[in-house]
Amino acid sequence: MEKREEKGLVNIEENMNTVLERVGFRGWTSVWAPGKSSKRGEVIPRERLVIIYDKDPSRAWETFQHELVELKLRRVLRPYRVLCNKLIEVVEKVTYVEKEAFINELPDLLQAIKGGCSRSKRVPNGVGK
Repeated sequence: MEKREEKGLVNIEENMNTVLERVGFRGWTSVWAPGKSSKRGEVIPRERLVIIYDKDPSRAWETFQHELVELKLRRVLRPYRVLCNKLIEVVEKVTYVEKEAFINELPDLLQAIKGGCSRSKRVPNGVGK
């Protein structure tokens, strides 16, 4: 008999998937894959998948609960993530404009420095007194 069909494995997955449905994650799937990774669990949003790797069933439930809370928090924290990304975008645009302005002024700046070095080394009036 394949491991997937073992009663304990199927029951835990069924229960996890029932909980996902019950708390509003329709279309999401939870898989219990004991020992398949060194992680305890992970969420793959683009696949709408929660994978639990703990071997012990009670620890697997703890990890499932942890991942479920993280999923719920993602929705809560999304506005902050969007705001931060927009702020970063604005700062990058401002920085780009300032950098381009500096680069455009750089030849004149270098020319002024070069021109200043080629003049006589006299000290201007009033300097150094």
